[in-house]
Amino acid sequence: MENVLCKLQQCKKLKQKADGLSAWQLDQKVKLADEAINLSISAMEEMALTIIKLQEKLGEQA
Repeated sequence: MENVLCKLQQCKKLKQKADGLSAWQLDQKVKLADEAINLSISAMEEMALTIIKLQEKLGEQA
């Protein structure tokens, strides 16, 4: 889960960078947004896998 938190923090930093850019730097904003989306999808996948593993473990204990 530390990796998930790290990816989410990276997303926040990318958003801050994008917010600091001007409207004239739209291409850079799009690049940063794409990078943040990829990171957030990866974080969600990791969270989903962790939840599935936890569910399996709980199912074994029941």
